[in-house]
Amino acid sequence: MERPVIPFFFLPEVIEFRPLITSLFDLIQKQFEVKFIETEELVQDALIFDLSSGYPLKREVYTKLGLLRPCPELFQQGLHICFETDLKKIDPLASAFSILHCLSEQNLSDAVLDKYGRLTYENSLYKAFHSSYEDLVSPLFRIFLKDYCHIENIRSMAPRSVILTHDIDFLTSGFKQEFKFFLKNPSWSLGKALFKHLFGSKKIWNNISEIISLERTFGVKSTFYLLPNEGFVKNIRQADYGPDILKSTAESILTDEMEVGLHKSSSDHSYLDEAAKFKRSEPFTNRNHFLKYTYPKSWKEMAVEGVEVDTGLGWSDAPGLRNGYPFPFIPFVKPYGIQVVPLILMDTSFDNFNQNSDIVESFKKMIDQWNNGYTVSVLFHNNYLTPWSNKYFLDQYIEFLKYLTKEGIEVKSSSQINSEQSETI
Repeated sequence: MERPVIPFFFLPEVIEFRPLITSLFDLIQKQFEVKFIETEELVQDALIFDLSSGYPLKREVYTKLGLLRPCPELFQQGLHICFETDLKKIDPLASAFSILHCLSEQNLSDAVLDKYGRLTYENSLYKAFHSSYEDLVSPLFRIFLKDYCHIENIRSMAPRSVILTHDIDFLTSGFKQEFKFFLKNPSWSLGKALFKHLFGSKKIWNNISEIISLERTFGVKSTFYLLPNEGFVKNIRQADYGPDILKSTAESILTDEMEVGLHKSSSDHSYLDEAAKFKRSEPFTNRNHFLKYTYPKSWKEMAVEGVEVDTGLGWSDAPGLRNGYPFPFIPFVKPYGIQVVPLILMDTSFDNFNQNSDIVESFKKMIDQWNNGYTVSVLFHNNYLTPWSNKYFLDQYIEFLKYLTKEGIEVKSSSQINSEQSETI
């Protein structure tokens, strides 16, 4: 069955907003069975963009959005944006763009940031109006297609897929934590591992080969993010391993045909400088340490330095969506092209904030709401996949892999994500 074709035309008075609108069309036609075609002249049945009578692009709103700044508060209704200040009708395209780009996170006071300078879900405007499990953007796209393109019950073509990732913060430490656990829960296997940690070359949290072996039993691959800086930077602990272990670990992972990305440290060093310290995979993929980002500034910085895929768009204190969209998207920054993948599950958020929560059940609750599909990343740190003090998380990861296999959920790599660029208009 052929896709419905939607012709559209911009009047000269709003032509400056064309790149913003077509960036959204790229997402819509990748997700749904529709095709947008721009006409060179005004034709019958074309979707017309103007200032008032067709699909109105309010200058006060879209000028701000084009600069990646929040629109005037008079047009805002929670996270959504309305056509007029009477707030009677939501503008689905402006709302989708604003939510996608986390524009509600700008102009924040230090009082709402945590001690590391991050916005948490707990203190966000997002939480004031929505659950982080809710897909906000896909329904807005459907409203736009129904109300302005006269297309209802459109089928989503989007896949159900996950990117498995591991941040490698600790490879040489872990003895103190595991020894305390051993005193309360003695076992031969842990005692042997502790002995090797002290007197052999095998450190107790250096378990990358075990993770790879586990994933191979399920026929999946993952991305390992390596952290190039040691010690403490800006009161944030960095890697516990130096340049020699960094290089050898990267080479070993690549030999095992897994992907290696940059875990950008908290330092002021550039992405390129840090990535040059070890051999990595192509494309250039990244996740910032401690999920320390400032949006949309961080996307601009990464794009300028050639980062092609970033998988850090998530909350540090909660599972779920940070930008209301369970798919990769390309932020409206120049140079245009970095793919941003939502991070919806991270072991430390459960360890620090939801100790009694079931990670697999949380994932199920999320995807049960995402009827339009999803492509998201999940994060399990390597030290959380050890069989002693963190056994709960290792067991949860195994159950997670079993669930993906049982449900036929595809596991994708960063290179696949990068190759699946949206068809641009």
